[in-house]
Amino acid sequence: MPHKEPSRILCLSVTPSLQRTIRFKSLHIGQVNRANSVTVTAGGKSVNVARTLKLLQESPLVAGFAGGETGDRMVSDLREMGIETDIVHTSQPTRICTTLIDEQAASVTELVEEAPLPMRGEWSALDERLSVHLANSDTMVVAGAPPPGSPEGVYAGFARKAREAGAKVLIDARGAPLMEALPCSPLLVKLNDHELSATSGKSVDTEEALRGAMEILVTRGAQWVLVTQGKQDAWLLSETAAWRFTPPVVNVLNAIGSGDATTAGIAAGLLRGRSMPDAVQLGIACGSASATTLIPGDLDFDLVQELLPKVQATRTSI
Repeated sequence: MPHKEPSRILCLSVTPSLQRTIRFKSLHIGQVNRANSVTVTAGGKSVNVARTLKLLQESPLVAGFAGGETGDRMVSDLREMGIETDIVHTSQPTRICTTLIDEQAASVTELVEEAPLPMRGEWSALDERLSVHLANSDTMVVAGAPPPGSPEGVYAGFARKAREAGAKVLIDARGAPLMEALPCSPLLVKLNDHELSATSGKSVDTEEALRGAMEILVTRGAQWVLVTQGKQDAWLLSETAAWRFTPPVVNVLNAIGSGDATTAGIAAGLLRGRSMPDAVQLGIACGSASATTLIPGDLDFDLVQELLPKVQATRTSI
């Protein structure tokens, strides 16, 4: 097997976007609204993960799809951040997603375009590039839902390829694409409580029900499952351990992308030799720091260090 570069984290981005974040003093639906500011950046869950990893001084590589002028601008933004890319150019343009921030109401509204479906040859081209990059990667992060109409078992195929290459797999997804990947034994599966309920088909309105739904994913093959609940406690579960994490209180500006920053912090922590609970503690500090910033996945490293000891981690009984 080829020698791995231990610092490489491969961020697989099959549904990237160009992210527009628009701030309003006050937003009124059904009326003319004039923006205070507009910020345009590369977006999508795996791209946000890569942004946070770069700010944590790691070396992510974004591999995925991009097309049209929006795709070119997205890739240009990544390169300006110093993030390495390997992009399969698609016949359809990269989507645009828009975040509307109402400063007076302290509310955030997300307008999400559906990602275009790549053609069969474009999927094959990405698969070939992954074979090359996984040989030199310690970890692969798969985040977000695949485009509607994607090949059946697409995430399972990616996870299997990573496992065969000896790379750790972190998946932030839901539904059938996630369930199909579980037999490949991903190191970590991350999702929020609503996604867990939709994926497991179970109500998660009590701690007992939440744990029961998480156990389904562990039984199906996930080594660890992390479920976040916004400002509320997050839960981490494996076959032999359970942990509760209480996030620190922060002044939230834009919570979009905070979950991606959490994933990035976990990946970075594991790469640095932390245990899974310690890596999750770092991840939650990153997610909390990201929520205070305008751009998804952005954060202040000093604030992460300040928040880290404020993340309460408690081991609980199985």
